[in-house]
Amino acid sequence: MFQMKRLLPLALVSACICSGALASGCDKSSETPRPASSTAPDGSRIKAMRADWLKRWAQFPALPECVGLAQEDRSVCTSAISKREALKAGEEKDVPATEHLKLAAAAADEAASAGEKLEMTYMQKLVLRADPKSGGAHPAPSAAPSAAAPQGSAAAPAPSGSAGPKNGVMAAIEAAKHGETRDRDPLQLAGFQFYNAERDALLRIAGYIREGAPEDREQAIELFKKHTERHPKSARARQLLNEAIILVSDKGLRDRLRKIRESLGPGAVPAPSSSSTKE
Repeated sequence: MFQMKRLLPLALVSACICSGALASGCDKSSETPRPASSTAPDGSRIKAMRADWLKRWAQFPALPECVGLAQEDRSVCTSAISKREALKAGEEKDVPATEHLKLAAAAADEAASAGEKLEMTYMQKLVLRADPKSGGAHPAPSAAPSAAAPQGSAAAPAPSGSAGPKNGVMAAIEAAKHGETRDRDPLQLAGFQFYNAERDALLRIAGYIREGAPEDREQAIELFKKHTERHPKSARARQLLNEAIILVSDKGLRDRLRKIRESLGPGAVPAPSSSSTKE
């Protein structure tokens, strides 16, 4: 009994020490952990991205005025040039994100329209050039004739199996396949430039989707979706969507982007990763 009386105070002291340690441990566990920026973009990286986009303007060539198009069709190019200049001016002024996204969307839309017009006109030109009914005569050169092909760069003949196409479209396709248009037509070159301008503007919108603050990201998604609805055959939009689906860390956002991508029709769509299914 005497020993029990001596041990009782020691037990009480030990209990107090343990309870204090436990309380201290509970206090530490109740601290709010810092959110991981990689899983929840808050817009902090957009400033650096915008600075990088601004530097890249010097590397981008000026868009052509599309003199190869008919006079009544050239406005599509002048409008695209105007919208792109407005985007550049907005970035130089460091406009707010909402306005920046609208400028980028307008520039992408007009550039895509110009690229599509140039591509269609170029294909029509190929068809006329390859139409058997024309007797092999080429139409009059455009206002911006292509550079003469260097000596020794004659077109390779098409294989015998492709002889005698059924129509002008097939002839144009075969001609393009076998190098008969190796000297790039100014219409084709201009189309490439406007498509590059479309992609460059869409890069801004895709950047906000990946790294923008929540409200800016929502606006960017809607603008990108509208672009795909207006230009459902845009290979640039498909590529950037595929990249975003792979790079974003939020599963819900990936699913939304994948749905937009699937609306563009056939083509490889990034499948959900094994890690994304566990989220």
